[in-house]
Amino acid sequence: MPRPLPFYTGLIFRGALGKALRFLRLIDFIFTSLYNYIRSRLNRDRTCMVFLAATLLSITPIFYYRIHADATRMARHARGVAFFGRDLGEVVRKNMLASRFLPVSLAIHALGVIMTGRVGHAVHHALLNTDLFQYSLLSQSERFAATYETFFLPGAMCLAFLYADGNARLRRMIPRAYELLTRFYLRLLREPETLFSNPIPHRLSRTIRLTRRRHN
Repeated sequence: MPRPLPFYTGLIFRGALGKALRFLRLIDFIFTSLYNYIRSRLNRDRTCMVFLAATLLSITPIFYYRIHADATRMARHARGVAFFGRDLGEVVRKNMLASRFLPVSLAIHALGVIMTGRVGHAVHHALLNTDLFQYSLLSQSERFAATYETFFLPGAMCLAFLYADGNARLRRMIPRAYELLTRFYLRLLREPETLFSNPIPHRLSRTIRLTRRRHN
């Protein structure tokens, strides 16, 4: 078999090397574009999360009003019945206040972590662990009953009002804020500890690690 001439061998080598370099530049462009896109999405999600936390914290009195209204409504049905020398309605009202206040206050504390980025000093950690332990004794159905009408529903209605009366920029932000509210609420029901150990949703944290690994 005849051996290729050196001139043609150099042409073939330079052509293959050029194709390889163009392919590597294309791969670098794809990963750079993907990194920039994910970084912009993460920045947008962080902005939406802070906006969501600030919005819900601004309507905290509504949460407490809903808790008091539910407790008063339930106590009205049991009022006048004797219960170990006490009015059953008052017993029901206080029990309702206690059972509703703990989950909602835990959610408000988690929103504060999103705003500040930290739980606080050792005393705050101790109080938080106490609240989480008490919250862990509740079943998911009890957590849902305690937080849906007193926390999630007022928050969703607030976002709906902001969408109806807001400007174009706010309307673009509200749908993603509602998705983050839903994600936040599901984590509150299922795994409340992660709201304090990792305020960013799991999907976003995995994306951050993947992006850093590829970029490095």
